[in-house]
Amino acid sequence: MADQEWRYFQLLRKRVGITLHETYGEVSDDVSQWKVSDIKLFQEDLMEKVNGRISEKWFYTHFKTDAASLPRIDILDLLSHYAGYDGWLDFKAGQVPTKKRNKRPIYLFASGVLLVVLVLVAIINFIPERSNEYHFCMIDAYSRQPVADEDIRIVLLRENESPYQMTTENGCMAILTQNESIRFVIHSPYYKTDTITRVFHVRSGYEQIALQTDDYALMIQMFADGQVKNWEKHRKQLEGMIAPEARIYQMHPEGPGMEIYNKEEFINKLTIPLQSLGRVKLVEIRHENDQIKVLRFIQEDVE
Repeated sequence: MADQEWRYFQLLRKRVGITLHETYGEVSDDVSQWKVSDIKLFQEDLMEKVNGRISEKWFYTHFKTDAASLPRIDILDLLSHYAGYDGWLDFKAGQVPTKKRNKRPIYLFASGVLLVVLVLVAIINFIPERSNEYHFCMIDAYSRQPVADEDIRIVLLRENESPYQMTTENGCMAILTQNESIRFVIHSPYYKTDTITRVFHVRSGYEQIALQTDDYALMIQMFADGQVKNWEKHRKQLEGMIAPEARIYQMHPEGPGMEIYNKEEFINKLTIPLQSLGRVKLVEIRHENDQIKVLRFIQEDVE
């Protein structure tokens, strides 16, 4: 990692210690001196102030020892929020020392201000608008853990432009924009589709977006993994979950082509105890009137 980035992280670590000490005076402001009880206080304070969580293992890796790499940007943003900043970029900007200005006669100062104003007026129309950076991390609404990258598809909706598909890293994505607001759709076969609209009031920011699980998708996956014991009972549940006219497609993972199932064929495939689907990955699931209308899945070969 860059030496300067590492120095900034050490400053942030000190600032985190000071922040907890301000709330709990009995806790040292030096994080290297924290005991297990102090770490738990920090976890509780972090959750209360910025609705975030880091594990004890993460703390020992990055705060008790010198890790080989910086934490993820979403964690740096989270800790910066806890320390009272808008995010990691804002924290770093706050660490740049301000140079002392030499004293000048008042008339020279006024002349300098006037010159600056005239220059700004002359060139303001030629200065490119600054792009602002925002970070979003998708987490499970119940477990509060990051959602796997392969289970997320982000579609950015831009005014007067075609939708743009984005990828995530460790469940997180960064958006650079000059607009005052953004809108994007989160798709996942295991979570409910959600459309997010945000109007920005700062130049950078971090937010966790909690995704609600899709109970229908989880039930299908449970059958596919062979986790069901009372097959007859759950077969009736499947019959109620899937619409009579449902369109069900098995996609081939390594090329074009597909197999098409009707409702009865698919239920038979799921509920024959001796026939395990195994290695099934849902690609898409759509509902209408509390029933599955469209379902696409991939079944990998079992070696």
